[in-house]
This record gives sequence, C-alpha cells and structure tokens, in this order.
Amino acid sequence: MKTKTIYMNRWTEANGRKKQRPTDTWYLDFCNRLLPLMEQSSLFAGDSATQAAMALTLYLHDAVAQSGGWKTFAELYR
Repeated sequence: MKTKTIYMNRWTEANGRKKQRPTDTWYLDFCNRLLPLMEQSSLFAGDSATQAAMALTLYLHDAVAQSGGWKTFAELYR
C-alpha cells in the first residue's frame, strides 16, 4: 500500500491561512513522516490516518507556538 502525501495547500488550509510561512515546510515534513506510522495502525481506516497525522502535527505546532518554543527549537535545529 502506497503512503499518501499531504501537500502544502492542505496544511495551510488546516491552519486557516492562504499563504505559506517559513516554518510550514518543517511541520509538513514532520506530518508526512508521521503519516506512514498512522497508516500502519489498526486504529485508523480510510482517511482517518491522514486526519490524525494532521491533528497531531497541528497540536505540536500550537504547543510550540504558544510557549514561544519555536525560536528555541529553530536555534537548536539549525
């Protein structure tokens, strides 16, 4: 079974935006790496694995942004 790919337009729509931000690429890559793990789980059927991967990544995005952690994370990541 081929893993689906989540594209940038779906990510920005989920964030309620039309334009891409510099950090979106990292989060979308994370989401697409998470997706195959979700698809392997018996908990998810059909598109629910995609929705779960998006929801978890959006949660991570919000958690990092709320605590001001993106700046710290970006400095460590670079």
